[in-house]
Amino acid sequence: ALGYWMGLPHVGKGYMTESVITASGFCFEQLSMHRIEAACLPHNLASRTVLERSGFVQEGIARKYLRINGRWQDHVLFSRLREDAERGM
Repeated sequence: ALGYWMGLPHVGKGYMTESVITASGFCFEQLSMHRIEAACLPHNLASRTVLERSGFVQEGIARKYLRINGRWQDHVLFSRLREDAERGM
């Protein structure tokens, strides 16, 4: 699973997308992973955009996936496969 956070002064500059792409490449090339997963809150459009720009594909909704601030919350699930990266997706 992949997780990340960006400080507000750095938002919108492409740093996170570049980081996710680099981390994904490392996972596939150096660690020989087959699949990487990430999840975000449905209303977190910035995170969803980062994942989509980084080649991740939305798979669905995980109901009550993580407990945040004392409340179980749904998350949108994404994945990226080695084959996606090899095809340039």
